[in-house]
Amino acid sequence: MIACVYWLRGVLEGVSLGVQFDAVGNAFMHAPWSLPDNATPFQAAQVLVKYIRQHPEIAQKPTIDLTMNAFGEVWPAKPQVANK
Repeated sequence: MIACVYWLRGVLEGVSLGVQFDAVGNAFMHAPWSLPDNATPFQAAQVLVKYIRQHPEIAQKPTIDLTMNAFGEVWPAKPQVANK
């Protein structure tokens, strides 16, 4: 479980970092989910495990795909406001 939590922490930080760099540069990437500020990697692991248990028919898919789907379902992305 500890390895899972650290992997998820890397995913969470990596997506956050990617969104920040894109927002500063020429391209802009919207966050694929709206993670609560107080969410922990352990809670993220619980969300992922629950999602896989609820969708056993897709459990063999790549973990990153399952993670993106699980987080997007539980913590949907907030609508983005266009810059004018």
